[in-house]
Order: sequence, then structure tokens, then C-alpha cells
Amino acid sequence: MTPQRSVDRDTGMRRISTTTRWLAGIGVGLVGAFSVFFASQASSGSGATPVPATAAPSTQATVPPATGNGSTVTSPTAPPATYAPVTYPPTRHTTSRGS
Repeated sequence: MTPQRSVDRDTGMRRISTTTRWLAGIGVGLVGAFSVFFASQASSGSGATPVPATAAPSTQATVPPATGNGSTVTSPTAPPATYAPVTYPPTRHTTSRGS
């Protein structure tokens, strides 16, 4: 190998090393910036608390007068559904050690 070829090789390797170092540094910096951002979002509680549901107002419908009294019927809306937490039965751990 001639001295010029080894110098060119070393220059190319230095470029690759420098580029790789920059890319790794940018990647680590982005990961750090995202972690700081999302950690501050999680600690402030934004989006973590559920929004309570509000009941819709009742609607009124006019029933055609069958007897001529022109009565108005109100139909209440159903309350929002509530869900009980799922409880699982306790598990029984057994072993097959001959007993």
C-alpha cells in the first residue's frame, strides 16, 4: 500500500467517524429533549385525569293531540353508563411436586 492510499483511507475513516459521532450525538440529544418534554407533561397531569361526563339536557317532543289537548311529552335522557372495575378471582398457585 502506498503512503498516499493509506492517507486517503485514514481521511475517509475520520470522516465516517466524525459523521457517526455527530449522528449519535443528535440522536441522544433528541431522546433527552423528548424525555424532558414528556416527563414534564406527565408530572403536570395534563391528559392523565379523566374528564367527567356531563348529562345531556332532556329533549322535548310534541305529540300530536289525540284528544285535542296539545300535550307536550318530555323524555329524559339516560344517565351516562358507569363501569365497575373488573375484579378477577384470586389465582391458586399449584406445583406438580408429587403432592
